[in-house]
Formats: sequence, C-alpha cells, structure tokens
Amino acid sequence: MHMTLGELEKRVMDIFWSAQSNASLSVRDVLDSINRESSDAYAYNTILTVITHLFEKKMLKRQPAGKAFTYTAACSKTDFVARTSSNLFSQMEKEYGALAVAHFVRYMENVDPKILEEARRLIEKE
Repeated sequence: MHMTLGELEKRVMDIFWSAQSNASLSVRDVLDSINRESSDAYAYNTILTVITHLFEKKMLKRQPAGKAFTYTAACSKTDFVARTSSNLFSQMEKEYGALAVAHFVRYMENVDPKILEEARRLIEKE
C-alpha cells in the first residue's frame, strides 16, 4: 500500500482512525464530523466520492447497511505510516542508493531531539 493521501482524504481517514473500537461509520457520520470540525461545509456527494476513492485504494472496508454502506479503516494509522514510509524509503534507496541514504541521514540530524525521542518510544512499543 504505497500511496499518498490528499488533504481531504487525510481528514476522512483521521475520522476513521479516531473512531472508537474501529466502529463502522456511514458517509453521513463522516460528513457530520468533518463539518463540525471545519470552517468549510462539505456536500454529501463530496464526502461520498472521497470515501469511495479510499475504498478503491483499499484504505477502507465496507459493509452493506440497508441500501447504503458503512465503512471501517482497513489498517491502523500506525500501520499505514509504517508501510508508506518503508515503501518510500526503499524505493528511494533502490533508485538512488547511497545518495538517498546520505540525504536521509542529513535530514535526521536536523530533526528536533524531542521528536526523535518520541519516535524511539513509538518503535519500542511495537
């Protein structure tokens, strides 16, 4: 699952990732949540389109619910970020070798030490 998400896709996935016990959500549930948290008012069809795209990207699973569907996240946010990061770095290393690694190391040297410490704790939890 190597992909990037658009801004609205990220917001929609954050709603699914925040859902209690990976609860099934309807398009209306997501629409209401986004419109509560946003200064922009999104239309039902806009959110339906985004959710459909996320389903097609295998980011969401869907279950029939009457004449409509409900959706759940297909993976956790942690798993998505881990796979996406790993795939991206592997592709860069494969294409650019030591040059990609060198730039990654240079970038890591400039990361805030607090973020690095938090990252270490997250890795230890896995």
